[in-house]
Amino acid sequence: MGWTFLILAGLLLIAWLVFDTFFFRPAIFRMMLEAITDVRLQGISLEEARRRAPFPICLPEWLPEGLEGPELSFHAEWGAPWVADVTFNYLHQDRPILEIKQANLPLKWEDRDRKYYYDGYIKFVLLKWQLGAEAAEHLLPKAESIFLGDIEHNGRRYQVYELFNPSIYHAYWIGWWKDDPKFSYSPPGEPDGYGIYYRILSRLSLIDTLKVAQNLENCLYPLPTPTLTLRKP
Repeated sequence: MGWTFLILAGLLLIAWLVFDTFFFRPAIFRMMLEAITDVRLQGISLEEARRRAPFPICLPEWLPEGLEGPELSFHAEWGAPWVADVTFNYLHQDRPILEIKQANLPLKWEDRDRKYYYDGYIKFVLLKWQLGAEAAEHLLPKAESIFLGDIEHNGRRYQVYELFNPSIYHAYWIGWWKDDPKFSYSPPGEPDGYGIYYRILSRLSLIDTLKVAQNLENCLYPLPTPTLTLRKP
């Protein structure tokens, strides 16, 4: 009887640990699931990014002096090329100062509710970019941002947001779309459903940030994936 009780108690303990880890702590489950399904690469070369991204990677033709980097990263949800993104990260005095992200995304996302961004998402992203997720969560209730408007330049519309409080983490978010089919990559059955979304996070001045955005024109097209070749005897 005693052994039976101990065995049942042990099984219940194991069951509780499993449920507590994978169901009662969704953050852990989510992290493990992402690690299994997502492709995330940090510090890769431009050549490697061009082999993995199915769209042209555009480089800025102008940057202010004194920036360190960039460090490149690549991400693809579920490993799917039609939801891939490439990010350039620049530092100044060991702090993030400029991030340029290019992502192949569904064009329907262009119609997202601006209020959704304004109320929380953009503030969190700008804080997380500078401080990390934990500190961003702590500061988020006191953070303030504003939508500065749609700025038109050379036929392109930039959506511009400003995080102005806390002032020490003052930063800008600039986003825009390029729906040229030569630049985007769509999954089978959706030939016109995707475009390239560009996003800049910046601690530069607004004038310099817009100048970087307007000079993001030097586009390098994807490289072919290397294949194994057999030498002839």
